Amino acid sequence: MTTISRNQAICMFYGEKYTEENAARLFKKIEGTELEICHLHDPSEPILIWEKKVNQYPFRYNKYPECETSNETSTVVEISFTCQSQIVHFLNLVYLASDPGNENMYERQQVSMRQIFASIWQYTAFFDTKTLQAFTVWCTHKKLNFLKAPAKRKLTNTGDRMNVRTLFVLKNNLINNTAKGIAEHLPKHQALLHSLKKDGHTIVGYVRKSLTNDKEAKRIKLLQQMCDNLKQRSMVDVVFGSTHSKANDPFCSRDLTKRKQTVEDDDDLGNTQGKTSIQLCSMSNMSTLDMLEFIASKSKICIVALDHAGLTTNTHDLREFLRSHPQVKKIIVDKLPHTHEILVYDCKELVKDDELLQAFNCRIASFQRSKVYP
Repeated sequence: MTTISRNQAICMFYGEKYTEENAARLFKKIEGTELEICHLHDPSEPILIWEKKVNQYPFRYNKYPECETSNETSTVVEISFTCQSQIVHFLNLVYLASDPGNENMYERQQVSMRQIFASIWQYTAFFDTKTLQAFTVWCTHKKLNFLKAPAKRKLTNTGDRMNVRTLFVLKNNLINNTAKGIAEHLPKHQALLHSLKKDGHTIVGYVRKSLTNDKEAKRIKLLQQMCDNLKQRSMVDVVFGSTHSKANDPFCSRDLTKRKQTVEDDDDLGNTQGKTSIQLCSMSNMSTLDMLEFIASKSKICIVALDHAGLTTNTHDLREFLRSHPQVKKIIVDKLPHTHEILVYDCKELVKDDELLQAFNCRIASFQRSKVYP
């Protein structure tokens, strides 16, 4: 995904060719209207939203970066990436293997692995004790985008030879803002949740474990870690889940087989006794069926799941579930440890939009939902 500037976005919204003159003219159209140009999931689909709404839901509505006229390196600010997914996301935005068709944001350069290595140092301490070779191995393991560009040998001014790649690199004056946006991802997510709670929403976490041959002790441990992740990252009010179900099982058919074993979270999360109990398959207050009863007793619900498949991959059943439970206003999908994404869905839009709903029809390879972030 490439970076698009605010000026480019306004031209895209009105369907006009991008020039600075056109952008300035189009912004005059919305001057004094308190409207802001922003986007939901895809930056290539700009929308106009009331500025107050954008400030109220800073994670749902994403602002476009300003494109400064100078191409000098912007002032370095204190930014520290705390996990590898942030680093991967940053490098995939800054260094592209193919032409994004956006010469105002990217420029074609010949770049060595050493230059890429040096560019990430100021944003993380993760590589402080790593060698260039170790960084190269790490990039290969993470399958970074720029590795798709072929490397070739180049003779330097000192007569040495080094490998370089022809890449499309984000302009220097935009790099710090890009890094800042990535570093603020989790705080923005939590600000949205605070706003939803203030608006009367109950934040419901949902965990699910597939039918595997895992021993019960391991299954419980993984489920407990998922609960902890939901508590720490998304400040959920209660967690429900399914311990033995497929991603495409209808909600109403999950957890019909009763089991006895229970695991409790000692922290203040969960039921009215201040504990989250997970009982393997039919849970006394933690099963999917219990969640449906809980939802029916509330007026505004926001469900948070770890990955789309952590909730469901059955798009038909999800649509019917949302139609029969209008109390569910939003679904948030947390993919922070893996792709550094948090996706916010408005449930009315999910019901009406087939293309948007298809995001849940996604089971290619499973994510480790118990993974901690950072």
